[in-house]
Amino acid sequence: MSRLIDADALMKNAVVKFYITPYFNHISKMIEDAPAIDAKPVQHGNWSDPQLIYTDAHQVTCSVCGERVVIAKHKNFCPNCGTDWRGNKDG
Repeated sequence: MSRLIDADALMKNAVVKFYITPYFNHISKMIEDAPAIDAKPVQHGNWSDPQLIYTDAHQVTCSVCGERVVIAKHKNFCPNCGTDWRGNKDG
């Protein structure tokens, strides 16, 4: 699984630990040349007005996009806009 890292923090750590070693130029080039992704910050919201429609599903309204969506009880993200609802459930 891929994970996001802070390349600036990694470079700062490399400078502290490897600056006086012969490997520093190689390490710093690897960090600078590493591919980057276009990530956006996680958007947090909550759901409101939950209505049980199946044994394991609710119809709720997303506080961010305003869409009325059907979600399984264990789902934590709006299927319309991707907002993270974990820890912010009103229902």
